[in-house]
Amino acid sequence: MNKFLEVAPRYVKYMPVFLSMFLFFTVPSFAQPKLPDAWKSLMDEYHIIIQGIIGFGILTALLVFIMHMIHLASLGASNPKARRVILNNILISGITTAMLGAVEVIFSILVTTAFGK
Repeated sequence: MNKFLEVAPRYVKYMPVFLSMFLFFTVPSFAQPKLPDAWKSLMDEYHIIIQGIIGFGILTALLVFIMHMIHLASLGASNPKARRVILNNILISGITTAMLGAVEVIFSILVTTAFGK
């Protein structure tokens, strides 16, 4: 057996199956004439709300990032174990903020190109 498949997580092993199922079930549904109009009406109604929720998540993650930075500055060099924990938290909140920002950019590009907003 392939050595990669022995150590790979289960979701990596079955990723081609999930992708093929996604393509098998979604591509025929987009061929129907009413579906693009339904998506357009949905985006006309809810794109502001979706962007507001994503924006709230970004602001919250940014606030958590700032709080961790302040906590790190107040700690000083006295406790290296606590500094390591705070630096890990800063890394996690920074990655989360970047991922939420990427979701917002992708959603905005999708709405702009596909639905003309």
